[in-house]
Amino acid sequence: MFNLIVKDILIQKKTLPLVLLFILFFIFAFQKPPLSTLLYVIGTVAIVDIIIVTAAMYDERSAILLISLPVRRRQIVLAKYCSGFVYAALGLLAMALASGIIAVFGLPVAVRPISIWDIAGTLVGVALFCGCYFPLYFRFGNTRIRYINVAIFGLLGSAPSLVADLLTMHQYRVLRQLSAIGQIPSWLLWPGMAAVLLALLLLSLTISLRIYEHKDL
Repeated sequence: MFNLIVKDILIQKKTLPLVLLFILFFIFAFQKPPLSTLLYVIGTVAIVDIIIVTAAMYDERSAILLISLPVRRRQIVLAKYCSGFVYAALGLLAMALASGIIAVFGLPVAVRPISIWDIAGTLVGVALFCGCYFPLYFRFGNTRIRYINVAIFGLLGSAPSLVADLLTMHQYRVLRQLSAIGQIPSWLLWPGMAAVLLALLLLSLTISLRIYEHKDL
């Protein structure tokens, strides 16, 4: 399974310039609060999306070869889910390094250091993305869900304006919801959220395993 993750990373050479462009785009687009609070989360999810989609295109050509190797289908599915979090760690590191370089050289771009909340938010975002994407990928294949990928890219690219409009139009409702969440004791809130997220991810993994193990290639 580890070798499958490494294989997906090694085939990303041509994707690197696109990833760097996306990092610069999000750093410039998310300079001012409240958008700056979402810089690392949305930026990293976008990077994960790019890498997973690129790896999926290669898998489409080598699916039969993978099945012919001494690798179980279960391992292929598990590797895909694990790779999403590996890419997230690499993407988050790249975003932090880019922000650090901008701060060191004093470029006229407002950046902030990464925080524990950025890491937590990224884990949630990547878990939701992988949980929704992979069942569709294993069911329909990369060719049939390309339109979904285009929609995801468009949504992530327009995220700054969407978030700004949401906060402007519904700021009192957002503040009220955040205030209500803030009333929940932390010892109950965070374990509860983690349990719900883990349950959704396990459900997604189970669906993907069932689909891929019974799929004709």
